[in-house]
Amino acid sequence: GLKNDVNWNPVHSDSIQSLTSTGLASYATELGYSSAFYASDLLLLGAPGEGDDSTSGALYAFRKNYDSWDQAQRLTAWNPHHTSDSFGISLAVAERQLWDSNNTEAVKHQILIGASPSLGDSRDAVYPGEVYVFDVDSFDDEFHQVQRLEASDATAGDRFGTTLATSSDAAIIGAKAANDYNGAGYIFKRNSMGRWNEQQKLVAPENVDSYCFGSSVAASQDYVIVGSMGMQQDIDQRTGAAYLYKENSNKEWLLTETFSDFFGPVLAVAIEGDLAAVASPTGIYIYRNFGEDGWNFSQRLIIPFNASYLENHYDYCRTYPNSLSLTIEGQYIYATAAYD
Repeated sequence: GLKNDVNWNPVHSDSIQSLTSTGLASYATELGYSSAFYASDLLLLGAPGEGDDSTSGALYAFRKNYDSWDQAQRLTAWNPHHTSDSFGISLAVAERQLWDSNNTEAVKHQILIGASPSLGDSRDAVYPGEVYVFDVDSFDDEFHQVQRLEASDATAGDRFGTTLATSSDAAIIGAKAANDYNGAGYIFKRNSMGRWNEQQKLVAPENVDSYCFGSSVAASQDYVIVGSMGMQQDIDQRTGAAYLYKENSNKEWLLTETFSDFFGPVLAVAIEGDLAAVASPTGIYIYRNFGEDGWNFSQRLIIPFNASYLENHYDYCRTYPNSLSLTIEGQYIYATAAYD
């Protein structure tokens, strides 16, 4: 959607180039399941379905070459304990500001990539999921694995890393199947050495239907937003919610707002500055931060979901992939959907 002075209006874009990876066909690899731009000329695409029974997933980097995008690099994860599972199911880019001996500012990038086995995969009952951290060499854009993130209370089948988002030195990582599918979100903070450490575990407030809390996440400045899907089996009765947390001066993340002005499960969330967006089968709901007056509902955008597919896959948390993504960028809200 494109924002004018008052409202957001839908816009469309035409396909410029269809990207495929070398080797397997893109439909087999699920190329593009996750995506992110690094700088202005490097496009990152996750392919969590690539591989066989012994390993799963890859990340592809495509570099812009005049009017086309050419494959530049392929990444896989290394784990001393077991093979990666659905590596590339989520990804985010985290900038890090540095100063050299001459007090000249430089920006170093890290890439965070989720690896979490799908429900029904034999490894889902064994591995809780994890997130891999890669440093990006500023000279040649080579990627180097430097860290592997896990939840401090990890349990097999948590689906940790299925969703993730970063903002500056903070990362929010969703574990939507934790605690018997009540779900959880984990805040990690990056220290001055570029290492990430778990800071806080987020769960939904007590006495609420928090089914699949962490199935969608987003971050901006000192805010994170976490979506949950709701538990009612009938899609017409299920009501999800999105929870907004803010970091205070004591480095604690506190719940400040609950967005629940819609019907249906939360499929995606986004936040940027004073704008937040929540997607459900009934539309995209936009909220604005009015300072002391808090966050208030602003507008609903109608989007044409494939209703019959959603109705036949009511248990989204277990069987429906995270096939909708939202991004707020300047005057635009981007909504991309797969399997629709």
